[in-house]
Amino acid sequence: MSRSDEVELTQVNANVAPLPSRQVSRTAQRHSELELHICLPDLTHVTLTIDQRTQATEIMDSVIEMLELNAREARHVLSLWLVSSDLELQLKPNHCPVQLFGKWPVYLRKHTTVSEKLIQTQQPYVHLRRNVYISREEDLKVTDPEILELLFTEARSNIMNGTYPCDRELAVKLAGVLCVMQYGPYNELEHTPDYYK
Repeated sequence: MSRSDEVELTQVNANVAPLPSRQVSRTAQRHSELELHICLPDLTHVTLTIDQRTQATEIMDSVIEMLELNAREARHVLSLWLVSSDLELQLKPNHCPVQLFGKWPVYLRKHTTVSEKLIQTQQPYVHLRRNVYISREEDLKVTDPEILELLFTEARSNIMNGTYPCDRELAVKLAGVLCVMQYGPYNELEHTPDYYK
């Protein structure tokens, strides 16, 4: 796999979806190389050049290197996912995302009740997300601050959009953590009710 110097980390405009993962530039097509955009939980993405046989484990290694993550922890708690509006599938290390793009309609028919008309309009994106097979106890063992931030950002998003249901107590704790992250430790003189308006 080519570990291109053309790696970019860019902010995704909130009104514009990231480029479809299977979108291929004409130049890359001629050389059987593809530009793959991997969406991150913080609405940024990394771009790397792969070929049709590149496996998820190779892509994951490149993403870990680009983001300068602790490789041992990242390989354990993070995973690549194919995601569309009606289906989310975690990739196994030996999966080849490019090959799965063409099979996406088959997966939609098998795992959803989406109409044939909608199936034809859906295309998956590659996302870096939490590995669904790890336990909460394993989450708590993560020490890499960059990985913790990715996990926290994903959890916050999933709670806000209703993907992860949570009770009131957990929601209050999460709100408290967000306030400390955004405004610093509580200071009675500075953090009055008017401060937060």
